[in-house]
Amino acid sequence: TAGWDARDVVTLTARSSLSPTLVQTAVLTTKAPAPILLVDDDRWYEQQEKYQAAMAEAGLPYDSWQTCPATGPCQPNSPPEEVLRWYPVVVWWTGYDWFRPVTADEEAALEAYLAGGGRLFLSSQDFLYYHYDSFSQQFLGVLGYTEDVMPTVARGVPENPIGGGLGPCPLDYPFPNWSDGVEPTPGTAVPVRDQGRRGIGLARREEGPLPGDWATVFFAFPFEALPEEVRPEVMERVVGWLSWLGSSTFAADRGAVASGGMLTYTLRVRNDSPTTVTASLSNTLPVSLTLVPGSLTGPATYISPTRRISWEEALGPGASVTVTYRVTVAAGLPVGTPITNTVRLGLEGQHIRFHRSAVVRVGAPDLSPSALWFAPSPARPGTVVTGTLALVNAGPGDAPTATVTNLLPTDSAFISGSLVWTGGGVAEILTGTVHWTGPLSAQGRVTLTYQFTLPTSPLHPPLYGVAFLEDGTGGEWEQAVWLMVEPLRWYFPLVFKQGP
Repeated sequence: TAGWDARDVVTLTARSSLSPTLVQTAVLTTKAPAPILLVDDDRWYEQQEKYQAAMAEAGLPYDSWQTCPATGPCQPNSPPEEVLRWYPVVVWWTGYDWFRPVTADEEAALEAYLAGGGRLFLSSQDFLYYHYDSFSQQFLGVLGYTEDVMPTVARGVPENPIGGGLGPCPLDYPFPNWSDGVEPTPGTAVPVRDQGRRGIGLARREEGPLPGDWATVFFAFPFEALPEEVRPEVMERVVGWLSWLGSSTFAADRGAVASGGMLTYTLRVRNDSPTTVTASLSNTLPVSLTLVPGSLTGPATYISPTRRISWEEALGPGASVTVTYRVTVAAGLPVGTPITNTVRLGLEGQHIRFHRSAVVRVGAPDLSPSALWFAPSPARPGTVVTGTLALVNAGPGDAPTATVTNLLPTDSAFISGSLVWTGGGVAEILTGTVHWTGPLSAQGRVTLTYQFTLPTSPLHPPLYGVAFLEDGTGGEWEQAVWLMVEPLRWYFPLVFKQGP
């Protein structure tokens, strides 16, 4: 059986027995599918080279399919569902195609591909104009969208495996900017936001009985608008997250630590594919971390001279391995120093390798345990709901000028006079936003509560709220929440009429 992206070239030579100088040759090339299919579905402005360059720079193997030349005559040539199923990951872009970005038949093929366990990265600034439908809601995770917000900056969402630490990146459009803003459905992540903190990208993973696991990343702006030097890293992160090891996780037990303190790291490698794979990990410890002897658990080994934790084995469908270890942080590190611990994960048979990082700051605030919730949930249309934000600093450092920007759910109405808070600082209500600022000492806590009224529509999708947290020293976090809205119910008396 040929492996992924395997190639074989045979040269046939035919020589005339009557005239030895008469020779004809033919070269036959056979090839197994690569693990990634690039689908070039743009129009008027060709963007294929930018995607191919990003893939090559990231070291990712791929095949290409062009639905139609960007310019000139076109005979539509969409990849059929059967072909899509050959590929674990499909990268599809529409460029400047505002006329027909993804046809109804192509959308149906993509839906069938995902339902069978496929993984899709779709970059399209005009897709939702035609396809704000069950596919975009169920598979892409689009709760709602705003047309033509025209983002000029892309900034990764903190701690997100796709966007964390990205940017801010200026967006340079090779064609007019008609990109949209998006809100996520419950369980869908926002990896990228624009200069106004609007979501411009979504990432959704559905885990179920194998082979039903599927995953999507949707950019409502053109990937090719990102700076050239940033594209390979973003492509690696996107493909890695979509891959059969994409649900793997790597994290420290806290976001901030005192100089000379101790941290625990946990790495879980999971195969969410329907087949056995060869998985690997390689984790070289930063010089500011020292492994605690005897603390490494799980199947990995530690090579002391290179300070590297490594592992490579076969991993069955749905199986996972967990590696944990403790480290001591070097003493004398300046306050605010970020310690970036990076692991490389590998899907060896497919030659897909990607990185995950856990960032811990020395002597800094840590607002990551903060939480936002709405109650009651679910709630009925037209009723009053209470929002609560518990702002917690679990780090060893004070946050001298912490801020909270809490966006209220779309279509909700804030109740005047309902905003109260404890723990200091100053809070106010702005247009559609609860804002708080003030100092937050180490181990300190501030609680904000407010009320709003739900829309009266008999049927309403979930409502999305998000709070942006900043500690004033460079730390940023997001807390998202969804409020489920029950259908409006009316009760009528039953009147029985006795027949003649």
